[in-house]
Amino acid sequence: MCASQRRRLFIRKVSSSRQRTMMRRVYDVYISHRGPDSKRNIVSVLRGVLESKGIKCFVDYTMERGDQIFSTLAEAIKGSKVHIIILSPGFAESRWCLDEVLQILDTQGRSARCPMTSTVLPVYYDVQVHWILYNLRGMSRSTDEEIEAWAKALIDVSNIEGFHYDSQQTHTWQKVQDIVAKVEDMLAASREEYDVFICHAADTKRDFASILRGVLGSKRIKCLDQGVEAESDIMCCISDILKSRLHIVLLSPGFGRSRLCLDALVQIMNIEAPVRRVLPVFHDVTPCVVRYQSPGSEFDLSAVERNTPEDRERWSNALYQLSHLKGYEYDSQTTFQWPTIELIVKQVEIYLGDLI
Repeated sequence: MCASQRRRLFIRKVSSSRQRTMMRRVYDVYISHRGPDSKRNIVSVLRGVLESKGIKCFVDYTMERGDQIFSTLAEAIKGSKVHIIILSPGFAESRWCLDEVLQILDTQGRSARCPMTSTVLPVYYDVQVHWILYNLRGMSRSTDEEIEAWAKALIDVSNIEGFHYDSQQTHTWQKVQDIVAKVEDMLAASREEYDVFICHAADTKRDFASILRGVLGSKRIKCLDQGVEAESDIMCCISDILKSRLHIVLLSPGFGRSRLCLDALVQIMNIEAPVRRVLPVFHDVTPCVVRYQSPGSEFDLSAVERNTPEDRERWSNALYQLSHLKGYEYDSQTTFQWPTIELIVKQVEIYLGDLI
């Protein structure tokens, strides 16, 4: 089996929806490392300290290369909440390690673009990130496409706050304790759940969405008000979407022009029906406009920036499904805002009560 075939096999083994990944957690921590560089020292100690605290780890010490390891690593990557990447001098010489980084970032929804919510933790073991990128140039039997993908993945990882370890100067025990403390914080955050996730565009952020979130909060309903306005935001909100019990979607004229809002909606509608609870609010648009996306309308998907036929199909299907759900219509020119928000909040309380 050639190198490119091995990589494609690895990718097929780990490709699945992020939602399914969330449902099948097996390990707390996956430690990716280059064995000859670090397995007998920092990796060994780190794993030992984590497991002494009841944190279940996956570390590849003894597995032999072959088809079986692809399957095992794929399941372990998918089944872990936190991924530690030990970047050592020989890391970038191993396509095996580099492909692991690609799949870790795929599993996490490229959360490296959103450092505040990332559960990837890099540890620079006797290296600086630019050394690793330089070493990629020397990869034998690699295509330009592979090198570009690996470099992009390592750059994404480098944007995440991590730890630097110098084997000549660093006190191992103290550094490991610092890493373990960070992992414990990440695991605690990964267990946090929300009652309500509000998805909206910029045109409802300061008015309707702000008031709705305030009223829900006054009822002690734990609410995440996630406006999707920047490219990184969709990566940040994927895990929050999956950790929320109910999703309110504020469909406004601005929503229908935002590829980022539409991508977030696709994530919401991809949650399997028995689990999914979605409440649409049609804010200055009608359900028919959302459903049919007619040319020239607020939801004319061909007017969205940088759209592709595949994008339009995904967005259209999600909007069509959403438009058939029971929700609320609000016209800012004719409808009183407060009574509408009260009705929405009462419906939220009913939904959440049914889920208890």
